[in-house]
Amino acid sequence: MCVPVGLVVCFACQRRYFDEGRIENGQYINDSIGWVMDIPQGWKLKPPMSSREKKVWNGMIEHIGYSMNILSQKSLIQFGKGKFNIFVSGTTLEIERNEKRLLEYVRNSQSNTYDIYTSFHYTCEVSLIRPASIDGVSFLVFSMEMTAPESTVPRHLIVYTGLIHGRILEVIIMYNNPSDKTEVMNAWLNSKFSMKE
Repeated sequence: MCVPVGLVVCFACQRRYFDEGRIENGQYINDSIGWVMDIPQGWKLKPPMSSREKKVWNGMIEHIGYSMNILSQKSLIQFGKGKFNIFVSGTTLEIERNEKRLLEYVRNSQSNTYDIYTSFHYTCEVSLIRPASIDGVSFLVFSMEMTAPESTVPRHLIVYTGLIHGRILEVIIMYNNPSDKTEVMNAWLNSKFSMKE
């Protein structure tokens, strides 16, 4: 059984145009938030979720008792390696800088993520929320280990959430082996941000 990564994040409404970014010389560049990131070698770009796919996942989410609007989330860069190693990023609503509100948002995301996976009968272990900094930008981070029914091989999830230029930026990293984790984490943690607020 596979739970799509698109179900992980609580998505909210946008109120202005936002650049999806571009690929140049093996780098992802997003001028709206001043984000530059190397795409690790051997990882393949993935297309954003289509409107039809988003409608399907919204229906699944509503079926298990949640009201998330995946249709309104702005996808940024997505790439993967193999079946279970995925990097997904997206931006959501504009909010004023408020650490308590951001923490509440991340707690809700963490709780919803856990509930969604356990509703598919995964065994899950969730970490505490902790702070992290990437090129001077503050993030809140949580991780989760998920084991599917009738499987003994866990999958791993790490979610970074931060405020950049008045918007929530979320990055979701999924992996199932240490070497691929190292590759994708090195790329993400060496991101450069020209906009710190």
